Amino acid sequence: MISRVYKEILGGLITIHEKKRGSIKGEEIAALLDKTAGTIRNQMQTLRALGYVDGIPGPKGGYLPTLKAYEVLRFEHSEYFIEVPVYQNNERVEGLIVQQIIFSNVSDPKACRCTIKILGDTFKIHDGNMLKVGPTPINKIMVVGKVIGRNDADKEILLATKSITSVPRYKVCDMIVNQRLVSFNPDTALSECEETLIRNKIDAAPVVENGKIIGIVSLRDIVCATVEKKAVNTASGIMETYPVTISANAQLADAVTIMKKNKVKRVVIVDSNTYEPKGIVSMTDIINLMLE
Repeated sequence: MISRVYKEILGGLITIHEKKRGSIKGEEIAALLDKTAGTIRNQMQTLRALGYVDGIPGPKGGYLPTLKAYEVLRFEHSEYFIEVPVYQNNERVEGLIVQQIIFSNVSDPKACRCTIKILGDTFKIHDGNMLKVGPTPINKIMVVGKVIGRNDADKEILLATKSITSVPRYKVCDMIVNQRLVSFNPDTALSECEETLIRNKIDAAPVVENGKIIGIVSLRDIVCATVEKKAVNTASGIMETYPVTISANAQLADAVTIMKKNKVKRVVIVDSNTYEPKGIVSMTDIINLMLE
């Protein structure tokens, strides 16, 4: 832990840095905190030695707060801080905090650029590598691009953007407001299952017993059972047991994460208390929503 005096100086440095960017002169911090420039310079020597501040030499030099400086203040003042992950060539880069994502030339698909402002050691990022940033906590923005530049003084990474995606800030229950749940019981004949799915223009439906989901049957399951000439004729004979589910109150982005993790195309939405099925949301549903 560091003393209150050092925290005050770090707070002043970060406050100016957030507004101005670039290196900050000791005189600027002194003016903000009503201290002498000599006092600030003396304290900065200690803060640099402790790793809280980087010193930038030259006429345009000054001080920059390090990731460690943000961390020592963040834990006391930023209750809602959520780290945005950075991946380089599909490997997580530790010790970086994303502050801003700034897009330019967004109307030109061949020249769209993205500037990532970060805290931490930018030397960990290398030109020519593929970088994936995100998802962000609110709009779940994910940016993928090739590193084409790096400004270590201002802690900026420039990307030639390959893709920009964002999952709408919906709850999964918002996806089934107008959806009528189609379900089967374990003894429903396969012919009836197939007819029901086709009539309702859906790919799958849950199998329910005593108000709780016990499986899921898809058109693909029915076709495979027919081709393989399986000796089954009811939903329970071909259903996928232990289907992947998600709470009705979960965020839509959580559904995407769950589907990717479990390598499935759909999840069953259930009541968080009773486990009663409420509907189904698929990756196709989410993509269609994103394209609206």
